[in-house]
Amino acid sequence: MLQDQAQCILGDYVRHKYPRQPTRFGRLLLLIPCLRAVSPQAVEKLFFKDTIGDIPIERLIGDMYHMERLE
Repeated sequence: MLQDQAQCILGDYVRHKYPRQPTRFGRLLLLIPCLRAVSPQAVEKLFFKDTIGDIPIERLIGDMYHMERLE
């Protein structure tokens, strides 16, 4: 259900933002298997290494979850 909702939202966004590229949404969907091939460690390194340093993202998310429960 979440996947369908995400695809609908992405489709609406793409059609609104790029009305002259009718095949753009389909091409984006075809890229999903390639994105799944990227390791979580690579994503962590690309997007979070400069921000959080050497702290594993799993630990950071766990700490955030526990802080929320304590409030």
